[in-house]
Amino acid sequence: MSTRVTGMITVLLLAVLTLPLWAQEEGSAQEGFELMKRLEGEWKAEVDGGESTEVSYRLYSGGTALFEHFLHAPSERGAFASPEQAMMVSAIYVNGGRLFLDHYCTSGTQPRLAARRISDEMVEFEFETPQRGDHEGHIHRAVFRFQDDDHFTSQWTWRDEHGQEHSSMRRHTRQQTR
Repeated sequence: MSTRVTGMITVLLLAVLTLPLWAQEEGSAQEGFELMKRLEGEWKAEVDGGESTEVSYRLYSGGTALFEHFLHAPSERGAFASPEQAMMVSAIYVNGGRLFLDHYCTSGTQPRLAARRISDEMVEFEFETPQRGDHEGHIHRAVFRFQDDDHFTSQWTWRDEHGQEHSSMRRHTRQQTR
């Protein structure tokens, strides 16, 4: 056989042998999304320092996209012209067998994060690509840890333009039943 044919057979064989890994990765992404969908509803979040704020999760587009709406804490709202401008939005969805979180920040950046680790109790997203503001600081990591149906924590890590990371922990309590 020629080297070219042998190379093609090797590529096809590798593709067939790794097919179960792709399926498992897609299953993990869908399982992570199902876990995140359990957040649908209204939440009260205690932010570092003890101040509380409002967070909601809503499913859209036939249940294929979960949106988080996070309203800045009252002490931070004065920096914005309106309550709508004090709200950050994140879209969580599966695409191509991977779980993503696109974050629309009040800083004007729009980083895309991809799930790096998914378990029964945790989904960890990490920065993948900037959508806008690639030279500025941005949300670099978000980790969701599920305690029960009415409690979870989320840790958001900001990486500034100098590469320094600053984390904020939110402790969430469900405010109304699903």
